[in-house]
Amino acid sequence: MQVEADIQPMISQPVQSNWFIRGTATQCRVIGATILRELHTRFGRENIGYLWFLVDPMLLATGITVVHLLVLRSMQDGLEVGPFYITGYCGYMIFRANVNRAPSIIDSNRTLLFHKNVTLVDLVLARCVLEAMAVLMAMYILLAATTAASLGHLPDRPLLIFAGVGLMFWLTTALAMILCALSEFTTMPERLTHPITYLIIPISGMFYRIEWMPEVVRKYLGWFPVPQIIELIREGEWSGLSSSYLNVPYLVGCCAVLTLLGLLGLGIARRRMHFS
Repeated sequence: MQVEADIQPMISQPVQSNWFIRGTATQCRVIGATILRELHTRFGRENIGYLWFLVDPMLLATGITVVHLLVLRSMQDGLEVGPFYITGYCGYMIFRANVNRAPSIIDSNRTLLFHKNVTLVDLVLARCVLEAMAVLMAMYILLAATTAASLGHLPDRPLLIFAGVGLMFWLTTALAMILCALSEFTTMPERLTHPITYLIIPISGMFYRIEWMPEVVRKYLGWFPVPQIIELIREGEWSGLSSSYLNVPYLVGCCAVLTLLGLLGLGIARRRMHFS
C-alpha cells in the first residue's frame, strides 16, 4: 500500500503535464485560426488581398514621416528625423488600433463562441497579435527604406525594440480585454474610444522625447505608460539614448493589473452572454 501511495504522484504528474500541453496547443491553434479568419474578413482576396495587412500601417506611418522630413532637417540629440517618427508613430499605432477595435470584437465574432474551445480571450488575443505583427513588420520595412535612402539606420539594439513592442502589445491587449468586456454592457466604449485615442496623441510621446518637455509636464507623463514604452522602442533604435523617465517595473505592474481586470471583466461578460 505504501508503494502504491508513493507511485501515484509520479503517475498523475505526467498526466497533468500532458493535459496542460494539449490544452495550450489547442488554444494556440484556435488563436491561429482566428487570426486567419480576421485576415480574410478584413482584407479578403481582391486587389492586393492580404498585403493590405502591411500596406495599411505603412501608408499611415509613411505619411506622418514624410511630412516631418519636409519640415525638419535635424532634431535634438542628433536623432534622424525619419526613424524618430517611424518608431514613434508605429509604437502608438499598436495602441490606437488595438484599443479602437476592441469594442467590436464580440459583435464581429459572436458566432465563433458557439464552439466550446473558443473563448473571449482567444478573440482578443488574435486581433491584438495581428495588429502588433503588422505594425512591427511595417516599422522594420520602413526603417530599412530610410536606411537605403541614407535618411536613417537600422536599429542598434533590435531586442529592445522587440521588448518595447511586446510591452505595448501586453498593455493594449489588457486594455482591449477591458473594453471588450464593457462593450457587452454598454455602447459607450465604441463611441468614446476613437475620439479618446485622438485626444491623447499630445501625451503619447509620438512627436517628442519625455526629456524634451518642461519639468512640470515630465512629472505627469511619467504616470502614462504609452510614452515610456515609445521611449523604450527609440532606445532600441539608438544605442546612445537612455531615458531617466523609463520605469520598466512600473510598466510591468500596470500591464499585470490591467490584465487581471480584463480577465475578470471577460469572465463576467461571458456569463452574461446568451445565445438564442
